[in-house]
Amino acid sequence: MSCHIEFEEETFKQYIDKVLPLEAEKRFLSFKKYLKGDVLHVGCVGHSTYAIEKPGWMHEKLCSSENVTSVLGIDILAEGIEEMQRRGYKVKLCNAENMRLNHKFDTIVASELIEHLSNPGLFLERAREHLKPGGKLILTTPNGFRIHEYKRYLINKKVPINPEHVCWFDENTLLNLVERHGFIVVDTKYVITTKGKLIPNLLRRILPLPLVADSITMILMKNRI
Repeated sequence: MSCHIEFEEETFKQYIDKVLPLEAEKRFLSFKKYLKGDVLHVGCVGHSTYAIEKPGWMHEKLCSSENVTSVLGIDILAEGIEEMQRRGYKVKLCNAENMRLNHKFDTIVASELIEHLSNPGLFLERAREHLKPGGKLILTTPNGFRIHEYKRYLINKKVPINPEHVCWFDENTLLNLVERHGFIVVDTKYVITTKGKLIPNLLRRILPLPLVADSITMILMKNRI
């Protein structure tokens, strides 16, 4: 018996229109102060071509940030890259796990990406190669072990999941992964990105953030060793 529910395209469109604007804004605010200089945005298209220039589209937030001088976006979605190029964005069709861009960046942003990757360690190695000294790698990922997911399973015997996700992280497993690939953690934040009803809001006041937050933001630098 399957223990998850896959989302259809129409469900994704509803998510992008109604949910993503608030979620993306909360995630963006969690790492905004670390953005500067030349930025590489990995996974720049977003969930689909439908997301381009919609409210909550992360790439536009990065391009309009005050301390950012330039943004290069990469993604494996050819249709989305073509559409972004048509609209004037600086983007390339490129796989995060084997990128070779011949350029180093002050900041690399991979928001809601690492849970999609078949080989996240390869991505971290490529990101490390593309960071300037003192540069920051910004990761955000769903908090897969929040209590809300257990509640969903207990009630429905199923957990809604993005069909493109291949793993879930908590702070400890993400920390183990990034340290294994030559990074140190500068900052970690738990982010509540959704509006809750009465009972979820009460739980958020009582329980520790790791149990109730929707997303994890982790800011990384290269380990000098």
